[in-house]
Amino acid sequence: MKLSYEFNPIAEIELEQAVEYYESLLPGKGQELLDVAEEAIDFICTHPEASECRRGNIRSKVLLPAHRWHYTIHYRIKGEMILILAFAHQKQQPYYWLSRQ
Repeated sequence: MKLSYEFNPIAEIELEQAVEYYESLLPGKGQELLDVAEEAIDFICTHPEASECRRGNIRSKVLLPAHRWHYTIHYRIKGEMILILAFAHQKQQPYYWLSRQ
């Protein structure tokens, strides 16, 4: 069964800002990042327990290919829902998002 998902409002802004940033560098690159992020979210919703737990019940899915996209989606399974807590750049402040619910 495929679960539905929702973003923490700040995580949604993080994704939007990353897409805008890459789009400003090269037209089409932001859309490419969005496509990869949507594929990762689809995978998470289809296989919610496939990603490893990093902190308690928070799981992390690295965007692939990892050498191209330095982002991780941090999420929690909440009943029949996936709650996306952060769309985090891997080379910036680690675990800044831990206080998010």
